Amino acid sequence: MALRKPHVMILSFAAVLLCGACRSERDYLIIIDTSGSMADQHKTLERVQSGMSSFLESVQTGDSVTLMRFDTDVGEAARFTINDEADRQRVVDEVGRYRAEGRYTNMGAMVASLQSQIEQLKKPDRELFIVVMSDGKDDPPPGSRNRPLDLGEYRDPEAGSEADPYYIFYISLGRVTDPVLEQQLETLAPERVRTVEAAPEPAGSEGPGDEAATPESNAESVGLMETARGIDETSFSQSLRRWGIWIAAIVAGLFLIGLLALLIYRFLNRHHVKGSLVYYEDGVGAPVKNRYVLEKLKRSKVEVGQKLGADLRLRQAGVSRNVELKAKVVKGQTYLKASSGDYALMKFLEQSRDGLISPGDRFKLGNYILEYDNATE
Repeated sequence: MALRKPHVMILSFAAVLLCGACRSERDYLIIIDTSGSMADQHKTLERVQSGMSSFLESVQTGDSVTLMRFDTDVGEAARFTINDEADRQRVVDEVGRYRAEGRYTNMGAMVASLQSQIEQLKKPDRELFIVVMSDGKDDPPPGSRNRPLDLGEYRDPEAGSEADPYYIFYISLGRVTDPVLEQQLETLAPERVRTVEAAPEPAGSEGPGDEAATPESNAESVGLMETARGIDETSFSQSLRRWGIWIAAIVAGLFLIGLLALLIYRFLNRHHVKGSLVYYEDGVGAPVKNRYVLEKLKRSKVEVGQKLGADLRLRQAGVSRNVELKAKVVKGQTYLKASSGDYALMKFLEQSRDGLISPGDRFKLGNYILEYDNATE
């Protein structure tokens, strides 16, 4: 048994596009063509009306539905907030009052009204879905326009903004889509327009059980469902992107907070050099030993050498640059530590632990011997 294609369009659109998992409240603007061609042998408008109940089953509490009909002109918009089943029935009843009696299909008037409705409906915290259902091409009344329709004139300069997301779905109920309309709608909402082709039933189809429906038409129905699924993935990907931005911002914020906490911890727990450096010239028979008290520096490093800027200046050391020794605390014990480059200038005579200068260690720096002592005087 084959499903009628407009029914498949409505049902698949409702089942996929309106899935309620993890979504914000939505506003739906449904614009229906009521020109005379919608009442030809395919009875397109009647099938849209009969499928509206299924469409509305997936509209959730708090969503709104705004209906507009257009042909020669545009009818007044009817807006409904969905709170219960009675509200859904009011929407069905409103669509049921539409009659396909219009002589022309005035796309220009429809788009002008569409732009006005977008401005009224779009909100940063809600998603707006616009559904344009038509079986014909732009066919304005004689004399109403002296040039072709240019939807670029109605383009929203903020269309595509993450702050005000809205999507336009052009559902072609005729045998051929209107490529001009499709192209121009894309100027109204760049990258947020999708076209769903829902061709009418073949002539001679009598109902759901009629064998006149062909395998080709069934295949086309499957393609329609895949198209609707693709439309939903578009809106879902936008939601994921917004969530991704928030998650990235939160992760970056937590990282910065952690980094700041680490810097504060290191600042509050920074270690000062302690003890003394005893130094004397090498090769002197009875060397005069001098003591440099490290505590007086009140900081975490000491610079030793003959160059200007050294804390402990060894005027005849004969080394190419000053050596920087930093405080290093291991298990409560304070040591000194030099960089690997500075270690190349130092020759240890005694060293208790590799990579560290422990109390009692002695090393040569140029023409001087230095000993690290715990004593401060």
